[in-house]
Amino acid sequence: MTRFWGAAGPVYRPDLYRDDPYAEREALKCHYGRAIRAVIDVPFSHGTLAINSEEPDAFTPQNIVCLERLSELLSEAFRRLGDIEARERHLAELEREIDEHRQTAVALRLARDEAEAANRAKSEFLANIGHEIRTPMNGVLGMSGVVLDMDLTPEQRTFMERMHQPAEGLLRLLNNLLDFTRVDGEDLELAQNPFALHDCLSSMLSQAEQRALEKGLEFRFETDSEVADLLVGDAGRLRQIAANLIDNAIKFTDAGQLYFRISREQESVEEVALRFAVKDTGIGIPAAEQKAIFDVFTQVDPSATRQHEGTGLGLAIASRLVAKMGGRIWVESEQGEGSTFFFTSSFGRVGDEFAL
Repeated sequence: MTRFWGAAGPVYRPDLYRDDPYAEREALKCHYGRAIRAVIDVPFSHGTLAINSEEPDAFTPQNIVCLERLSELLSEAFRRLGDIEARERHLAELEREIDEHRQTAVALRLARDEAEAANRAKSEFLANIGHEIRTPMNGVLGMSGVVLDMDLTPEQRTFMERMHQPAEGLLRLLNNLLDFTRVDGEDLELAQNPFALHDCLSSMLSQAEQRALEKGLEFRFETDSEVADLLVGDAGRLRQIAANLIDNAIKFTDAGQLYFRISREQESVEEVALRFAVKDTGIGIPAAEQKAIFDVFTQVDPSATRQHEGTGLGLAIASRLVAKMGGRIWVESEQGEGSTFFFTSSFGRVGDEFAL
């Protein structure tokens, strides 16, 4: 039997005994067990609506129009059913993805909590062991300093200096580790006190100039005229950042000069942002390593035969302090041509409530 699925419209055979164009008469009679006279096939999206009659000319034009409308409704119903099934599949997929994301979020929270707990344990361990080592180390340095003040033979003084200098280096390392554990912790609170910028930095800069002169380096310091001297913020942390960058510049500069400058970045009624720059004529930093130098224990020359000592903590501490003070830190450098380290920080203006 012929069924016209996909035909452009209804296919009507009014009387198979009068005209049987598709040779269906005998097949229909065999299938239904009686004579079929009129046949109409009305295609729709998912099949054919097939209607047979034992009477000839059983379907009027109005019947055919109604059957066409019925086929359109069936097509629309199947389309909507397909949309509903597609939406249900989509919702099921979304629920699966949401469940996966929820499980991932739980796993990430657990991993974060474990990492934070491990970090706290590490910081507590470093702080405890650092304090335990620093106490006897201060005793060693104190006694060696007393002995160095005595009247010693050249050989004795050489021996004592060889003991005293490494002990000082170890103490600096311990202090850096302890400072890093404090700076890297979430509980670090910055002071918001009035201070004079010149007084805050003058002693540190004088000591830095002396160390630079001992290496044969020229040291220059300049503050732009529009920079306010009275500010509100954490003077100690500002001094620490500047000292770390200047110490780093002195360490990696064997000839030439160092230049420290303070300029105004921007200002408003309530605060002023300052830019600090430390420029040297040292060994410089390769472009590929300029971002990594602010990471913990990272050095430009990590080899065992490096000429410049240090742990790589100074820049890491400075970077974290600058971030906590709401500023940014970066470096501009060319290998063999020196480096310029910049950092910015915002400070409050001194008002009546902070009269000095």
